[in-house]
Amino acid sequence: MVNTLQEEQLVENAEKMGNYLMGGLRRIQEKYPVIGDVRGRGLMIATEFVDSAGEPSKTYTKAVQQACLSKKFASFDLRHL
Repeated sequence: MVNTLQEEQLVENAEKMGNYLMGGLRRIQEKYPVIGDVRGRGLMIATEFVDSAGEPSKTYTKAVQQACLSKKFASFDLRHL
């Protein structure tokens, strides 16, 4: 398994694609204040959805989760772990 990670440069690719994705999410964040924060490393990326007061929003989080699930895309609310 370690050989595959090295030979196929999977770690480097995850970092490259993660940087690309985070850049895109940050550009979207500039347009939509409901995205309070974008953070992560590699392809493990988190977005925080906030209300108009800048507080975490369960309503927006739930709506995004449902939209993701409808597209067969994994999305998790990790605030309570």
